[in-house]
Amino acid sequence: MTLVLSGVLVATMGAYARGDLESATGRASTGSRWVGRLIAGIGVSMVFTGLVRIDIAEWLHMVFGSSMVLLFCVLCAGLPWFAPRLPRSIHLVSIAMVVATIGALLLWEPVRYYSFTGFEFAACGFIFVWLSAFIRALAAARKDRADAVGRPSGPADSTSAPAGGKVGS
Repeated sequence: MTLVLSGVLVATMGAYARGDLESATGRASTGSRWVGRLIAGIGVSMVFTGLVRIDIAEWLHMVFGSSMVLLFCVLCAGLPWFAPRLPRSIHLVSIAMVVATIGALLLWEPVRYYSFTGFEFAACGFIFVWLSAFIRALAAARKDRADAVGRPSGPADSTSAPAGGKVGS
């Protein structure tokens, strides 16, 4: 049930992330739409991974779990192209999350340190760490953009209080 609720939260964040990214960068783009779609896709994959129990339909559970991880890696690896105006720090965190996910994958196969469920758990942790950093980067970029234009920035983003900006620049 935790994975289902987490997935609903992440899928909902996808819609807000798109709008916040457009506000932070000052323009609507194909990249911001892709970021929103990929985050929503990760959330939907989480929901279905949680709904399909591994002991009932192992192959389907693994398809949904794998799609969650694949979408996350595509999002992180593609972020410099999807949102090049974000602070450099979020791009470095994204690279670190891809490396960490690959490391977790290797601990599952071929090392067999833990099961696929352990790998899913690690991947979900990386997703939430990345989302926290991403939300902070959006807030900082929006604040920096507002400072450059010389107007009040309003709320930092749709999920947090105003930020101080200048993070990772």
